[in-house]
Amino acid sequence: MLVFVLTGCKIEVYQQLTEEQANAMLTVLLKRDIDAQKVTQGKKGFSITVDKKQLIQALEILKENNLPGSDFSSLGQIFSGQGMISSPAEEQIRLAYAISQELAHTFSRIDGVLTARVHVVPAGAEQNTDNKTPPSAGVFLRHLPDSPVTELVPRIRELTAKAVPNLNPDRVSVMLVPVREKVSVPMLPQKYFMGIPYMPTDKPPYILALSMLATAVTVAGTILLIGVSVFKRYVQKKKPAEKGEAIQE
Repeated sequence: MLVFVLTGCKIEVYQQLTEEQANAMLTVLLKRDIDAQKVTQGKKGFSITVDKKQLIQALEILKENNLPGSDFSSLGQIFSGQGMISSPAEEQIRLAYAISQELAHTFSRIDGVLTARVHVVPAGAEQNTDNKTPPSAGVFLRHLPDSPVTELVPRIRELTAKAVPNLNPDRVSVMLVPVREKVSVPMLPQKYFMGIPYMPTDKPPYILALSMLATAVTVAGTILLIGVSVFKRYVQKKKPAEKGEAIQE
């Protein structure tokens, strides 16, 4: 679950994670120099916190690595707590789904695999005929460019065929999708010169300071000239008035 909860200088990014999901996220973030921590939430599982200044970078890293990963269902979970008697067809479909989940979970453990999906189609009878359609399976793997999964396609096909009853390896399709490599440009740090903020890509700080000083002097000089002009006019108006008062006396 994606949330944003401030705890001091830390911000809680994900909650209600399994320990496996939390460990995978923590490992990836720490490798990328993100100040991350795993926090226990009791029965709710685990959460991941990061420094609030690194929130955006952390979310981008987790998205690139497709984390947190999917929570796969096991055979025990799918077949637990059945209250009603299922038909043979329903049992077959449920078994195919359970095998799909188990295989997807297994393939997701291959280094560099970000997303793993397996679709198993059980054997079935064709309509209006006595012929049976043999089972088939499709495997979708989204992976990093340097993942060894590209060399494991024959073994992936073999493992899938052995997991599904009566499945011929030739009826297993494997689709590999490499993700694009992203080039992350780090943000330039904010620097200050005599309290004046500037970026490293700007002109040298002393040039900025001199230009600001020149601007301030120009403004001050303009104000001073205006003040002198106003004062001269005031003095010129006051002198005739003083002369008139002196003549009357």
